[in-house]
Amino acid sequence: MVIRELFENKIERHIDTVVEIGGETDASRVEELTEFVVTQQAGKHFKEFFKYYITTSKTGRGDVGVWISGFFGSGKSHFMKMLAYILQNDTIGGKKPIEYFEDKITDNFTLADMKAATDIDTKVILFDIDQASDADARNSQEMLVKVFNRKFNEMQGFSESMPWLADLERQMVAKGNYEQFKEKYEEISGTPWEEGRNDDFFGEDNFVETAKAVLGMSEEAARNLYQNKADQYSLTVEDFAVRVREYIESQGKNFNLVFMVDEVGQYIGQSSELILNLQSIVQCLGTECSGHAWVVVTSQEAIDSVAKNLKANDFSKVTARFPVRLSMSAINVDEVIKKRLLLKNEAATDALRIMYKDKGGTIKGKVTFGGGAPTYPKFANEQDFIDVYPFFPYQFDLLQSTYDSVRNRGSSGKSMSSGERSLLSAFQDAAKKYGDDDLDRFVPFCQFYNTMESFLEQDIRVVMERASKKESLEKPLDIDILKLLFMLKDMDNDMPTNLDNLTSLMVSHVDEDKIALRNKIEKALYRLMDENLVQRDDDKYIFLTNDEQQVNIEIERMDLDPSEIIDYIGKQVFTGICDTKIRYNANFMPSYNQIIDNNPRGQQTSELTMYLFTPFIEKLPEQTMNMMVQTQNCLIVTMADNKLMAEEIERMLKLEKFIRLKSGKAKTDSMSRIISLKADEFSRKSNRVASMISDALVNADYYTKTGHLNNLKGDQAKDRVNEAFRILIDSVYTKLTYIKKPVQKATDLASRLDTSSHQMSLDDTTTNKLALEEVKKFLERKNEQKMPVTMRSIIEQFQKIPFGWTELDIAGVVAELFAAEDIVLQLSNKNVSITDSQVVNYLTKRDYKESLKIKIKEKTSDELIESVKEVLKSAFTRSVEYTTDSKLAEEINKALDNAMDTLEEINGKYPKDGKYQSFGFTFKQDADSARKILMMYPGYKKVQAWLSAFKGLKKLYEPKMLFESFVSEADQFKNYKDEIGTISDFFKNQLSIFEKSCEFVDLYENNKSYLEETSAKTLMMEMLSIINMEEPYREIYKLSEDNKKFSTVLGEVLEREAEPVVKQIEDDRKTAKNSFEAYSIEVPAGLDAAFTNLVQKVNTCQFVSTIIGVREESARVRDNYIDQAAKKYNEMVEAAKKGQDDGDTPVGPGPEPVVPAKKVKSVVVGNLLGSKRKIESKEDIDTVVENIRKQLVDMLDDDTILNLK
Repeated sequence: MVIRELFENKIERHIDTVVEIGGETDASRVEELTEFVVTQQAGKHFKEFFKYYITTSKTGRGDVGVWISGFFGSGKSHFMKMLAYILQNDTIGGKKPIEYFEDKITDNFTLADMKAATDIDTKVILFDIDQASDADARNSQEMLVKVFNRKFNEMQGFSESMPWLADLERQMVAKGNYEQFKEKYEEISGTPWEEGRNDDFFGEDNFVETAKAVLGMSEEAARNLYQNKADQYSLTVEDFAVRVREYIESQGKNFNLVFMVDEVGQYIGQSSELILNLQSIVQCLGTECSGHAWVVVTSQEAIDSVAKNLKANDFSKVTARFPVRLSMSAINVDEVIKKRLLLKNEAATDALRIMYKDKGGTIKGKVTFGGGAPTYPKFANEQDFIDVYPFFPYQFDLLQSTYDSVRNRGSSGKSMSSGERSLLSAFQDAAKKYGDDDLDRFVPFCQFYNTMESFLEQDIRVVMERASKKESLEKPLDIDILKLLFMLKDMDNDMPTNLDNLTSLMVSHVDEDKIALRNKIEKALYRLMDENLVQRDDDKYIFLTNDEQQVNIEIERMDLDPSEIIDYIGKQVFTGICDTKIRYNANFMPSYNQIIDNNPRGQQTSELTMYLFTPFIEKLPEQTMNMMVQTQNCLIVTMADNKLMAEEIERMLKLEKFIRLKSGKAKTDSMSRIISLKADEFSRKSNRVASMISDALVNADYYTKTGHLNNLKGDQAKDRVNEAFRILIDSVYTKLTYIKKPVQKATDLASRLDTSSHQMSLDDTTTNKLALEEVKKFLERKNEQKMPVTMRSIIEQFQKIPFGWTELDIAGVVAELFAAEDIVLQLSNKNVSITDSQVVNYLTKRDYKESLKIKIKEKTSDELIESVKEVLKSAFTRSVEYTTDSKLAEEINKALDNAMDTLEEINGKYPKDGKYQSFGFTFKQDADSARKILMMYPGYKKVQAWLSAFKGLKKLYEPKMLFESFVSEADQFKNYKDEIGTISDFFKNQLSIFEKSCEFVDLYENNKSYLEETSAKTLMMEMLSIINMEEPYREIYKLSEDNKKFSTVLGEVLEREAEPVVKQIEDDRKTAKNSFEAYSIEVPAGLDAAFTNLVQKVNTCQFVSTIIGVREESARVRDNYIDQAAKKYNEMVEAAKKGQDDGDTPVGPGPEPVVPAKKVKSVVVGNLLGSKRKIESKEDIDTVVENIRKQLVDMLDDDTILNLK
């Protein structure tokens, strides 16, 4: 038995694999109905459609849109055509369409709805929208309503091309003169009306004559209709819906009109205007026709996708018009093919059953896919094998994906997008190809190429034709593989084209030797690559189009120096896989020199070196590598060999150059696509090369001082390199671990400088004991060599092998030594104090690295230490125990601070700025008085001297220098306690006596002329001699007695001088009172108080000059009151005169008022003297007296009394 004998229906029979709309014959309709396979999906869609159709037709609802979607070859057009046959219910092949489905529909309810639909008188208008649109307007996509109207007119027998003429024909039918019009036109023109109206030379005169004769139109009206109607014609969707309703009503009550439109989605494309036009048609037909006019359309995309560019409101309107949405997917394509094409006869079934029982296990294992391919179905069981043979189950899904890929690939599959071929055709052609082969034959996947070949663009066919003529290629294997690779181009997600997958796809016999087949295919691929027909990308093989071949040739010709490959590997290893610094731990990350194939990369300034040897250089002898690692601090890495790595890197770098050269310069869409694909290839190769390099490092040989490293940890290249470096570091930086407690950040150094919590001796408990000892030894050696050491030189020393300490760790060690007082820090030749707030900055900031000097601290002698302790005890009453120099220095400073506090307190009691502050008196600021004032309190110079001395000691930060200076002042310190104690006692017990004497000095100075002739002068001389002593403390008791005596003498003098002044004040009081009483004027209330205050002032005053001055003050008060009395008197005189002039007389009894006759005028005698104040002769007396007399005469008149004062 051969393959062609397997099938129930002849495999060679004609099958219309593409559904055509229009032009069907009765035989083709019968074939379509007979061979339509009602899959599970189709049965579900029949049920949904007819149930909705019956319900809506009965209820008259307006939702009459049906949207059928599905990819090319899914059967959507075939399904819609079955709906059309069933609804129109014409007899086909001697029976009704529904009868063809009675055995195919298993659901009785669905079959009942289908039969009920045939009871409705239905006219179906079925058309392909692209073919039905105006050929002249196809590029601009004619509005759908015009196409619908055209097919509607055509169905009624009216003009299809001229809608205005179809309207005229419709009117004539309504009036009943359409047949008469047609007969008259044929009579006049000699041509039947149906032919004449569609003639390009449709005659105007014939139409005009016919219209005149039948329609009764004038010649002018008829010609105007003919000439202008087309230009004036317009059609709205609403008008169209009305015409459809009128037609439906004319056909009777139980009538439906169904528009079935194929490939609407492709026609609409991205046009929002067209999809909205379709929505309007469906909406208006539903509203106008009440469920009796339907619109069923097909589209490759679902309605949501077609309408996705609309605004939200419009989107909702469009989708709402199509409540029935039927999606035709690929899930049942294999079912259709099995039933229509591969159905086996009884003999074939038996033969295949026997074959499966014998070789089922072998058959199942023939096809396996890997490399990231999806899971494709295999033969599930015996029956599955019978149903599918001579094909494999995977071929149904993969071929569908291949068709989609080729169709969307651009120009190469452009003509396939119209649906000229389906999967059914491909499987039929393949089965026919192997029809005469025995039953051990399988159809390889490459065979499906033959079906699509004639529909491919010329550039693909040219590649195949040229390949078939190349003598270097073996036929047909090499060509079949080339076809296979074309079909699977750009389909990595569906079928990666690696060697193993290609081998499975090329299996063509039940007993195929896959290993032998694999070897044959591998050789074929090399031959195809040699001819530049195929390109390898990693483990995949790629078909090259003619343009891609030319691009590949251009890429291969790109200049590339072999050193570029080495440079690229170096870049990937040293900056991609490895870090530029070795991450030994969080605190130690040294850099390293990079050398690849003996070529240095970058500056070679590090202590460690990594030698990287690629597979492209001759490997060094083991002995040479051992010598290198022993004499250098280096790691040697010899990468594992990889034959493909150089080839892949070369291809990748050439691709990079090509893309950089061509980017943005493509002149055709094809070249733009190729450049884009090459960019993708470059990206893939970059990742693949990175993986190759990484693998080569994982499997590399590593050498250090410890020898060949065989058991490195880590599965990643980076981990292995780091582990190898770790071993190298452990063998080189042997003192790295001396840092037991690293410094994480600069601010942590403050704790290392805290002497209160710091271990002050380098004993075995010190954390960084070994590190501290190393630094001390280094400083001691430098000290012996008389070489200065800066912070920079220490850093440089201990960052090097064998230490490798970080700058912060080195600063931390220095800080610990400084806190332990084993070293001295100096800036500008001055010692830095441990209390200096900038110490951390000195140790860490770049600005101080050169200027900060570090010295070993000289040990302080025991003798000096004991002397310091003795002085502290004797002079400052402070007993201390020695621990460190800084602690002892701290004790000295505390003692000095306490002493200075006492001194500052005493110093604050001395007068400042020439003011005697205790009593508030201010003295003249001549030099002599200033000196006396500042020296008024004794001990001032002593206090200032001790303050100055202590401040000087406080400036000594270096402990030893402080100790020496402190001890050198020991003799002076012996007097300190006594001197300061005496001064302090003065301010506590003697100050009041001293200040009282100072007060008396002031009083003496102010009353000196009155006291010089008394005993007060002698007393004052004695008091001043004591006051001006440097140390008057022992004599101050004498001041107490002198103060009493001076006070008595001063009192007597003041009392003597005050007596006549008091008498004068009393006389002035009496005169002032009389000045008021003499004129019967009331004495002012404050007069007595004014003179009493003056008496009190005299009695309490301490200065004679002030007492004498009160005499004049009393006279001024007296004269003031006399003036007041005179003023009051004058006012009374004026008032009395004014009363007499007015003739007023007193009313009633009473004494006559006394009217003063004269006014009083006060005259100051001193003002009468003029400028003549000096009397030298009797004549001068006469002159002065005469002058006074003349002035008084001038002032005196009959109404005036002169009051001299």
